[in-house]
Amino acid sequence: LRKYINSNTNIRLQTSFGKGYARNNIILSGEGYDAVFDPQRNRAETLSLFNILGIWEHWWAPQWSSVAYYSYSQVGSNPVPGNGLMKRFQNAAINIIYQAGKNLRLDVEGNYARTQNAEGIKGDGFRLQFTTSYSFR
Repeated sequence: LRKYINSNTNIRLQTSFGKGYARNNIILSGEGYDAVFDPQRNRAETLSLFNILGIWEHWWAPQWSSVAYYSYSQVGSNPVPGNGLMKRFQNAAINIIYQAGKNLRLDVEGNYARTQNAEGIKGDGFRLQFTTSYSFR
């Protein structure tokens, strides 16, 4: 869903829920979250996954813009406790982008993330990053 507030500002919302599709979540991709082995049943059990993402984008001037976003993901019940699987992941960030030319973009972003695994162990971190991209088109 994308809603334009005015010509300079829009908001976006995306959500998903299901079983066995964790590889489609960029944070969990390739981590084995689609299914886990249940030794009591001697088979793989697919894990449910809920995701929600909200984005606010605003153009301050023709060359300056910002994006702020928040995402939340939660993996459903885990039939095999003690394997260290992530249970919840939250991520929030805000940036400012300068379009220095037709093909050159400069960006500074602050990002905060918080995680919790199936055993309840929590972790968090903050990152400040600078990015430059050039398009050869």
